[in-house]
Amino acid sequence: MQQIECESNVQEQEENHEKFRDKPALSSIPSDFVCHLTGLIFEDPVTLETGQSFEWEAIINWFNKGSTTCPVTGKTLQFQAVPPTNLILKRVIDNWKSDHFQHILAVVSQVVANSAENSFILNDDMIICILEQLLVVLNGTKRVENSKRVLSLGGLQFLLKRFHSGNDKEKTFILPLLLCCIEANEECRNDLSINMSKSSLLDLLHFEQLKTVSDAVSLLTELICLNRRRDSQIFLEGVDEEKLANAMDDLLIHLKTCTLEETPAVAILILHLNILSQLQTSNVYRQEAVDALTVALGQSLTDEKVQKKCSRALLVLGGCFSSSGKLMTEDWILKLAGFLNGPDWDITDDDSYDMSFDGRATMNSGNSKNSKVDSQIEDSEEEKARESWLVSLSASLLEDGTKPFLETVCKCLNLGNSDLVRVCLVTMAWLSSSLASLPDTEFQLYAFSALISPLKK
Repeated sequence: MQQIECESNVQEQEENHEKFRDKPALSSIPSDFVCHLTGLIFEDPVTLETGQSFEWEAIINWFNKGSTTCPVTGKTLQFQAVPPTNLILKRVIDNWKSDHFQHILAVVSQVVANSAENSFILNDDMIICILEQLLVVLNGTKRVENSKRVLSLGGLQFLLKRFHSGNDKEKTFILPLLLCCIEANEECRNDLSINMSKSSLLDLLHFEQLKTVSDAVSLLTELICLNRRRDSQIFLEGVDEEKLANAMDDLLIHLKTCTLEETPAVAILILHLNILSQLQTSNVYRQEAVDALTVALGQSLTDEKVQKKCSRALLVLGGCFSSSGKLMTEDWILKLAGFLNGPDWDITDDDSYDMSFDGRATMNSGNSKNSKVDSQIEDSEEEKARESWLVSLSASLLEDGTKPFLETVCKCLNLGNSDLVRVCLVTMAWLSSSLASLPDTEFQLYAFSALISPLKK
């Protein structure tokens, strides 16, 4: 009976393989369901006077750039006002997505189950087709919900297995899915940091496709959000010095070509790897990263999107995270200042205060009284490791004789909005504390004097 059931599963997978092989990912999606500007399935479609539909946010950005024509037909539009949502098209797409994703989930469920039993050797082409379908569906407001369903099927373990054994093309499709897993459940960071091959991930930084490099940078940035500073060396386990040096070179090239919004993440990743690796050419990497971060921080005064990225980058540099990788730098500073000493203010992993992907602080519902204290705050050895990290980081950030980074942070304290000012104050808190451990007394006086003026205001 079991043999018959196994044969039936194999036959069903082979039939699904034929369907996916005969019908490429994008060709199975009605062209009217895909926005010409984003290349993604519509979430909030609007239809212009030319009859062409676009994603609401995408067409707004198109108009904000000064364009007065239809992106597809090129015809000049009489009205640049964005029309209301095309509810009929949205309803049709939502129904299609629901049915389409249910079919893909059924296939994934079979794949995971049979892969675990080693009862069916999957063709790489089939895996890639399935991943393409998942990537197309996993976007917009339902991305987290869909990712959680994939995780519930054992999707993370399956993706890790395919990342280790798959070819380069397959790895490029798995990267965004792993990022979706982290977004859906931050505990995935721990599994990935322990079980993922960092060497294979660093190899992807050498790809010519910018999308692949950007995804690799995003995942590496997530993985450096380790709960304990004293365990940070685990991040580079199994990576030889030559491969790491090549990866740093690739990151440096990407830093010079990436968008300003991506610059903060690339810069802090270089600084992080630079401190951990202690390569002989590390000063070159450090200086380029600090300069790029300084430029982005200055631009954040006038660009809200860059400001969000810079805010998160500065908090990541602080090096304080919960067990799931949530940013806790602000809480840690308040703890040291004596504002979180009471039993109602113990820092926890899942309540009270959180930092979202875009760098904004958000309040979560829940009662901190019934939550356990985050062990990292109570661990004296961890505190020493974090202090050592911040001293090394401070030296990297402020080693340049002109101190441009410090001057830009002070400028942000004077001119930035409330969110940016708050993050800069947190940065200055750990920076000023670490300055006392640096040997350059003259520089300490300069740094502290530079802080007095903006703090008074």
